[in-house]
Amino acid sequence: MAKASSTRRHLNVMGSLEMNKTLSLHQDLKLLAVFFLLTVQFGAFGGEEAKRPSGSPTGADKAQQDKGLSVLADKPSLSRRIDQAVNLTHLGPGMPASRDEEFLRRIYLDLIGRGPTVLEICAYEGRLAASPGSSSLARSELIDDLLARGEFSRYFAKVLEVMITERREDNISMMGFRGWIQGWLGERRPLNELFLEVLAADGTAADSRPAAGFILNRNADPHLVSRDLGRIYFGRDVQCAQCHDHPLVPDYKQSEYFGLFSFVNRSYLFMDEKRGGAQLLGEKGEGMTEFASVFRPRDGKKVAQPMLPMAIAVDAGPESAEEAEAYLVAPGKDSRAVPRHSRRQQLAVLATHPENDCFNRNLANRLWAVLMGMGIVHPVDMHHSENPPASAALLRLLAEGLVDCGYDLREFLRQVARSDAYQRSVEMPDLRPWAGPLGGTAALQVEVAKLSENLRGLDPIIKSLDAEVSLVTQRLQGYQSDFNRLQQRREEARKKGQQLGEQRDKEKAALAALQANRAREISLIKALKAAAQETDKAIQLKSGDKELAANRAQLDSRIATADKARAAIDEQLPRQGKVVDQAGRLAEDQRLQVLALGDRRLALGEFAAEARGALRRLQRQRQEQQDRQADLRQQKERIGALQSWLSLRDKARTFAAAGRASEAAALEIQLGLVQESLFETWRRTFSLRRVRPLAPEQMAGATYAALDLGRSVREKALADWRASKKDTAEREDEGKRKAFVEAAIADHMWGALEKVVMRRFSAPAGAPQDGFFSTVDQALMMMNDPMVQNWLKASQGNLVDRLVALEDPDQLARELYLGIVSRQPDARERAMVRDLLARHAGERAVIVRELVWGLLASAEFRFIL
Repeated sequence: MAKASSTRRHLNVMGSLEMNKTLSLHQDLKLLAVFFLLTVQFGAFGGEEAKRPSGSPTGADKAQQDKGLSVLADKPSLSRRIDQAVNLTHLGPGMPASRDEEFLRRIYLDLIGRGPTVLEICAYEGRLAASPGSSSLARSELIDDLLARGEFSRYFAKVLEVMITERREDNISMMGFRGWIQGWLGERRPLNELFLEVLAADGTAADSRPAAGFILNRNADPHLVSRDLGRIYFGRDVQCAQCHDHPLVPDYKQSEYFGLFSFVNRSYLFMDEKRGGAQLLGEKGEGMTEFASVFRPRDGKKVAQPMLPMAIAVDAGPESAEEAEAYLVAPGKDSRAVPRHSRRQQLAVLATHPENDCFNRNLANRLWAVLMGMGIVHPVDMHHSENPPASAALLRLLAEGLVDCGYDLREFLRQVARSDAYQRSVEMPDLRPWAGPLGGTAALQVEVAKLSENLRGLDPIIKSLDAEVSLVTQRLQGYQSDFNRLQQRREEARKKGQQLGEQRDKEKAALAALQANRAREISLIKALKAAAQETDKAIQLKSGDKELAANRAQLDSRIATADKARAAIDEQLPRQGKVVDQAGRLAEDQRLQVLALGDRRLALGEFAAEARGALRRLQRQRQEQQDRQADLRQQKERIGALQSWLSLRDKARTFAAAGRASEAAALEIQLGLVQESLFETWRRTFSLRRVRPLAPEQMAGATYAALDLGRSVREKALADWRASKKDTAEREDEGKRKAFVEAAIADHMWGALEKVVMRRFSAPAGAPQDGFFSTVDQALMMMNDPMVQNWLKASQGNLVDRLVALEDPDQLARELYLGIVSRQPDARERAMVRDLLARHAGERAVIVRELVWGLLASAEFRFIL
């Protein structure tokens, strides 16, 4: 087989200039940028050799590095256990570790979202030069340093914001949400509690309002929230189970979708005019959800029970017989409903509890994917039995490790970054000198036999657990059916109680009206009698006055009429009182019936809770056995792939030795294809690192740092800090000064670069953000956008300005490559730079800009090795 060229040379756009001398410099660079942006092929990346590069950590270094780093005193460090899990699945030769220059750029980009500056690279190289053989220790110290920086909190606030909101910002701004997460990470608060707050927040508290962005930015649409809740919190994309069981994934049931839906469908948007029209979350305190399969309408509707994956559910809690009793704050036009018992608050606790394996596995898998470029389960939102993890043992280890470290994001990432798996190279090993596994194909056959025997032993265990799960599920379904019937009866009784209550209130109102009328008639009679007495006095003073006599007679008539009306009301009052009493008794009896049905529902809920607990335990046991089964099957497939490669290689060697050149050549082609498949298997199990693209935020940070666009901003911020702080102690506080300067740089980067890069290089808002794509817009931006051209102008000590001032072309080449791709140029690249500068001596500034632009447009810059 032809020896694969190095990854760096495949990615080096500058080397390609030598192959295109017939093109003008400017045209050449532009064409290459379009090529790399639109047609990068991962399969072309190769490695020169499988040897450990000099300066890379050895096994002894690793042992020293891990000494005393254990999260738990009685366990090896998580990084060591990660490597043990990865090594258990690896059947090939020793995989090379990354070179120091490769590791340096990778770790900076992964932990703080930018590449190292030239000064930082030189400091690291100086550290290595001062203590030869200390690469592993230097790497560990660097990891700790980066994790302790404010830049880490700022960058991972972006990572988590993208993960949680997927760039939605309908009500809560992206910057507001990132700022809230940054503060949380700065305080080193547990990550699961951050996810809890995201579900629990209602937007009322000023300090935690951004946390409500997950639901507010989805406009509290219960279907949209349910879909993304399943994906982002549990790694289960159950969207297609809304109308029926998922047609392609048997694990995803319609009941699971509506289990999630039942937690959030009571929440709604409330516009608070008193807060300037701010959108808040209100929540109803009652109401149930029914669903039916569009494929099986004859089965009828089912009542949805709030439930998460692995049978984690809300037990039947106390519910009020009347709507008013269900609220701390009743819903109204000007009042946001606050229920006495909130399902969303219950969801927040259940979803993020350390006992929730689905949440732990999903979060560990997503964080692993951030550093490794691919999840152990991939895609990260498709956890199910027909898409098993590449290594279930590794995923389980990471999930447990995340819980063990108290959901401390820094500690978890520290352990992953210190592992050999993270620090391996993307260089593919040369398999030609490899003799194969110890014992050869015979040993592989023995291993296959053992795996087959273990798989056969697992079958009856899993079948037994399946049977137990089925029995408990049937029992739980029986409880659920009884529960649903009681719930429907209770709902019907509650509605009837509401009608009876309304009738009672109507009759009470009628009684009150009669009493008010009687009081008015009595008052009228008193007034008329008083008027009659006064009229009698007038008649005595002026006897014989006909008009006074007529008035007196009229008053007597009015008194008689009013007295008659009062008597009629007096007859009605007892009857109406009895009607009110009867209506009250009926309403009260109905209320008591509703409460009694609720008590029965609570009692039944106790049995259901017990069954769910048993089901959870069985499901966990079954999951462990299924994980083991998946690992054994995949290991068997990996051995099969290796056997195929070894067999083809031996046959090709035999043909070549026998002089059968054409047959040997044909086998070499076939062998190359099988070998690439073998390499991909090793990448998938993390024995070999894969090349991965920069995230939009990483690309913005890397570009900003490479071009040193923040130099003038940093100097101005330092001057502003010194001028604004009169107190000497505060002015000399290094931590506060750094935070002030970093905030100024971050604000400038957002306006000057990041906002544009994010718009061009990220997926649309609301879509998964972990994919890679190239577009014509991206290529045109890098080619012609005035903003990009402005970045390349020499200004106030930035990279281009410094390069133009360097007279030594070798020094210029060194500064160029260190600044942009974080490595030293090789001899060919230095010669190319010298040649270009010599041939275009009169256009030195233009050539420098084009060189910088060419490297920025290269695939080596666009991807992480």
